[in-house]
Amino acid sequence: MTLKEVNLSDLRQDVASDRMNLIADIVKISQTPAPTFDERDRAEVLASRFRELYVDNVYIDPEGNVVAHRKTRDVPPVCVTAHLDTVFDRSVNHTVEVNDRVITGPSVGDDSLGLATLLSIVRLLPPEEPGNLILLGTTGTEGQGNLRGCRYFVENLDDQLGAVLCLEGHGLGRIDYWSLGNIRLRVKATSKGGHVWRDETGPNPIKILSELITRLYQRVEEPNAQDNFGVINAGRIEGGSSFNTVPYSCELDLEIRSDANDLMEKLYDQTMEVIGQTQKQGRLTLSVEEVTRRPVTGLREDHWLVDEVEEIHDELGITSEPGPASSDGCIFIDAGIPTVTLGLARGHHRHHEDEAVELDSMETGQVQVMMALIRSARRLALKSD
Repeated sequence: MTLKEVNLSDLRQDVASDRMNLIADIVKISQTPAPTFDERDRAEVLASRFRELYVDNVYIDPEGNVVAHRKTRDVPPVCVTAHLDTVFDRSVNHTVEVNDRVITGPSVGDDSLGLATLLSIVRLLPPEEPGNLILLGTTGTEGQGNLRGCRYFVENLDDQLGAVLCLEGHGLGRIDYWSLGNIRLRVKATSKGGHVWRDETGPNPIKILSELITRLYQRVEEPNAQDNFGVINAGRIEGGSSFNTVPYSCELDLEIRSDANDLMEKLYDQTMEVIGQTQKQGRLTLSVEEVTRRPVTGLREDHWLVDEVEEIHDELGITSEPGPASSDGCIFIDAGIPTVTLGLARGHHRHHEDEAVELDSMETGQVQVMMALIRSARRLALKSD
């Protein structure tokens, strides 16, 4: 198999023959817990498997990312990445079950299949192709991780990447080439608290934050003059201890999400203004922590990388589903690196303990990735000649 000629029938056969290796890797990876901020065990498993496949340059960087670099020619590097972390803590039963139709268990699709695909690339593509390949397992993609692994990797790049394929196990057909932005805030209200009638209490933090939410929604739900999308969401409120106790504290999680950076910043300013007004009323302490911030960014819909993937989907009979993502891809794109996020299989119950991936769909997803990788590398090599 070379960059000049790819026989689809042969590629399908190679991928099909590798299925048991892929499943074995999914099981091994899935059964190794990797909650966000605690991905070390899974990183070690992935790095060890790369070494077993004789990838020469394999290491875990200071942010916990697994980096496997295989370079045989002086051509622009192409990166394929999947994330290490999951939404499941170590108390969850990580046992994986496999039958003739599906593989089931925590994180099998999000993103153990993506990580296992990185290993399959090493097995299926000969060392001389695509010539300069970086396979990356990132930390901190889920929840409050703030894409920390990807941010570190991009900030410390030695060579500019030619293109990036971000892999997600679910959603065969997805082509995410732009991202919604978001700012996630944690607001904490702290008061004197105490017994509701025996003690001299301060104001009730739950009441104060509830009023703050009401004012926020009144402020930002007015129709926007722009055509852009923007929203503030109160996603979690937590505090208190009993029926007859004024809480000592209460926490509120807010998300600002938009498809335009200027609108997102406007909503952020409005949010901080309302919080400031609440703080000025006194008698309790309000603190604000910025948990994550992701930029609005994207490729043009006619970008060559998007066109390549859509053509591959047509050849494979996949229905393309362009859309936004707020994953690692936005960090690469924001750095000026052509990037698309691809789905690898059909599945269901993502982020549930019975998460599942349909085995028959994985083959098409794997072929898609190999073709996208080869064609991207070929185009970049031609551009650099």
